[in-house]
Amino acid sequence: MTAIRDAIKVILEADTGAGGFATVLTGGVYDWDETGRLGISRENTATSTAFDANKRLKPCALIRTRSQEPDGFIADPTPVRSIIETVELWLYQVDGYETIEDAEARAFTLLDQQRASNHTLRYNGVIRAYDDPLDAFVLRATYTARYIRT
Repeated sequence: MTAIRDAIKVILEADTGAGGFATVLTGGVYDWDETGRLGISRENTATSTAFDANKRLKPCALIRTRSQEPDGFIADPTPVRSIIETVELWLYQVDGYETIEDAEARAFTLLDQQRASNHTLRYNGVIRAYDDPLDAFVLRATYTARYIRT
């Protein structure tokens, strides 16, 4: 469990209005603590709601974080350090990219240049891919989360 991953999940799941992040992702929003190394899969009981009755993936998201690293932005003789943590937002959809592109744009509005937990978030970019086991189109958006550690 990381504070930034939890904070981002709360922000994204709370966006339930028309066109909201959680509204368009009918398969849900998951984090690495929930899914474990299996991620979103048909075999993972933790993500069973991401699939319809025919085991077809619904639009959904997975939030992952990478290891924390000092970035050298702040480093002085006191024990104050600037730390970054990369946040990955994986978005999945079976038929094309339209729904997950809408969700990614909404996430950008909610997260870029914002504070979550004690972190400041900065958008890094997005890549497109295809996940064969899930038979799904994928967007992976990344954000840098920076905070000061004392």
